[in-house]
Amino acid sequence: MKHLLEYWVLLLASFTAKSLTESGAKRFSRIVAWLAYRALRYRRRVALRNLRDSFPDKSSEEIQSILRNSYINFGIVTVEFLRLGSKAGKKASSELIINGSEHIDRVLKNKSGSVLAAGHIGNWELLGSAMAQRWPPVKGIAVHMSNPYSDKFIEKLRFDGFEEVIYKSEPATSFLRSLKEGCNLGVISDQDAGKSGVFIDFLGRKASTPKGAAFFALKAKVPLFTVYSKRLDDGNYQAEIIPVELDYDGKITEEKIKTATQEIAYRLENFIRENPDQWLWFHKRWKTRPPDEQEKKRVLILQTAFLGDVVLATPMAESIKNLHPEWEVDFLTTPESAALLENNPNISRILTYDKNKSERGVKGFLSKISEIEAGAYDIALIPHRSIRSAALVRFAGIPQRVGFDKSAGYFLFTERVKYENELHEVERNLKLVESLNLSVSKVKPRLYPSSNDLKKSEKILKSSAKLKNRPIIAIAPGSIWPTKRWPIDNYIELAGMLVKDGFGVVVLGGEKDKALFKKISMEGVEVFAGTTTLLESAALLKKCEALVTNDSAPLHFAVAVDTPVVAIFGATAPKFGFYPYNSDDIVIERELPCRPCAIHGGMKCPIGTFECMLDIGAEEVFNNVKKRILLKS
Repeated sequence: MKHLLEYWVLLLASFTAKSLTESGAKRFSRIVAWLAYRALRYRRRVALRNLRDSFPDKSSEEIQSILRNSYINFGIVTVEFLRLGSKAGKKASSELIINGSEHIDRVLKNKSGSVLAAGHIGNWELLGSAMAQRWPPVKGIAVHMSNPYSDKFIEKLRFDGFEEVIYKSEPATSFLRSLKEGCNLGVISDQDAGKSGVFIDFLGRKASTPKGAAFFALKAKVPLFTVYSKRLDDGNYQAEIIPVELDYDGKITEEKIKTATQEIAYRLENFIRENPDQWLWFHKRWKTRPPDEQEKKRVLILQTAFLGDVVLATPMAESIKNLHPEWEVDFLTTPESAALLENNPNISRILTYDKNKSERGVKGFLSKISEIEAGAYDIALIPHRSIRSAALVRFAGIPQRVGFDKSAGYFLFTERVKYENELHEVERNLKLVESLNLSVSKVKPRLYPSSNDLKKSEKILKSSAKLKNRPIIAIAPGSIWPTKRWPIDNYIELAGMLVKDGFGVVVLGGEKDKALFKKISMEGVEVFAGTTTLLESAALLKKCEALVTNDSAPLHFAVAVDTPVVAIFGATAPKFGFYPYNSDDIVIERELPCRPCAIHGGMKCPIGTFECMLDIGAEEVFNNVKKRILLKS
């Protein structure tokens, strides 16, 4: 019943296509393209993967544009094929421009036959019909469909377009006999040939390619031509016939076949690069891989929370690349956090999602889905525990989606990993990587300031009269949560003690911290709030003896550049898993029954005492700084 239904649909589509005017056929082709694009999502994913691998330097927008236009081309090709044999179909094939026709004329004159190596570009069916009308007989090698009704219908369409069909399942002697009888034999040479093919270079990768075109031409000692068509701006087609040089002397060797097959592929590749939206991208051209090739996967890590969370997710990328250097790892984060990932050798591409500003709302969400879909990812790792993050990768069609069981969008994941409260966030995140059956070793967070960042930080420190000849201690008094801030007066007192002890002090923070940090200005202290980029701040930290900070992003910046840390925890607690990820680093806190009061902190102390921070004095912190520096040495 299924086969009959498919046949009736084809019959109706063909009747409709042949009945329509030219403008009506164009509208019908758009409908076919839309249905194929929407209904065959798996094929769309195959096409996106092929495009991403073939054009690694193109943006997601460019990839999606080529994809959409290739589906439009597919719709046009389908409708034009369904019209073969009709008055409109005959007109279209007769008007197809063919350059290099003198080569076929010469073949006919010599009554030798030829092999025509074609591909799924432009309109290959219309091209076959056009050549069959002009230089009969033309036979195209085809594969039987699983549906016998549809198979007969397609064969009749081709016959109506004057092209005969010879099936791949027939013995090789049938093809050779046709060539010796003066037939022009059409061979599609851009499909995966499985284990029987020859591996050649095609669009930047090894591709198993049919040997047939080269083999039959060499065996029958007939000319071999490449013939590809492209659609012109006026809707007509232009094809070009170009001879392939063959060595007919001596035995037919694998090297001869491979050389000719590679030449065919090079020509098609050039044609595709010039007309990428006219090739059929959604067939599995690279399905068969060389036996010695490692399987390549694409992974997307999605973390759009706070700056510190992004730093703590960097070990995921490094651990994957340590085990599989051939895999591609991309990272999606906010525009602000993206700067932290620059120069990271483990990350191929950085995608940004401005979820709170320019890409806020449904329109921005849908646009980001499209961008993620264009990445053709195999795996998504989502440490961010928001439903929006889970929904992005689900609707982008990523087949393997791994996140925590405590995520608000856990039901959108294909695999859920237990969120273990007692682990550090780095180790929790690495559990997501381990779920891929990868044996992950301990990896610490890393940032990669550029050489320019390092030079600028060195210049800043050297040019400061206040810091001259002093070892440097950094302090980072800021946090977006007031209950996570150790009082500014305590930082001022601490800075004075450090300066008195011979240290220079640099104060790091953002633009919003400038007004607050002005209070710390004194001899031996330089304030850099809002004057350095994130990686420049990391470069400055790299040159410091230690960092004193609240439970905030600079804590993780310092760890990521191997700078010792003394961290002051108030409303939050180390047991949440966001403490410094170096065993020698020091956390100062107070054990109180009211602590912790929130995982992120809050705007004010819930009980109004703020005892967790007020009870920690500058002298205690100062002594721990000295202790941490001794541990470092």
